[in-house]
Amino acid sequence: MPARTKQQLGKRGQDGRATDTTRAWSRIPKEIGSSSHHLHLVPFRSQLWTERLLFRDHLRSHPQAAGEYAALKARLAETHRFDREGYTDAKGPFIRRILAIASAAAVNEPPRGSTQ
Repeated sequence: MPARTKQQLGKRGQDGRATDTTRAWSRIPKEIGSSSHHLHLVPFRSQLWTERLLFRDHLRSHPQAAGEYAALKARLAETHRFDREGYTDAKGPFIRRILAIASAAAVNEPPRGSTQ
């Protein structure tokens, strides 16, 4: 992709949703190309980084929860077709519930890579 100015790259910002840090994000405006993807940059080993991996790992090891999340996302994609923020906000309760379950389970598990 050729070099672009900040104005050409479109929306850039920091999302205040994170509790211990913020994340930088960017998307390409439709005038330049497809805006079907967003890039989120999360500080390494931040609380948000840890939560993202915990959520991902829980879904990978719990197919039923992964199926519930997929069904929720499909339903929300229809009901919030033109409201990306509404779509994201509506996933919040599910994500918080899974994070609570995964966090409780992680307390009882040995750290990754340990031989215990």
